Amino acid sequence: MHDVVDYRNIPISTGIPPVIYISAIVGLIMIATIVSMVFVTSSSNHRWPNSATLTEPLK
Repeated sequence: MHDVVDYRNIPISTGIPPVIYISAIVGLIMIATIVSMVFVTSSSNHRWPNSATLTEPLK
């Protein structure tokens, strides 16, 4: 299969293949899923430092 040639003998582009569009959409969905999972799970099992350790005098 070849592209159609215009009057200047230059191949005419057929555009971006549908596979590229599908891959881009799937990739964006995966990125959004990972970001949402990070936000949802960021507060679980997170231990803040004890407030008494912040006032410990330096020696």
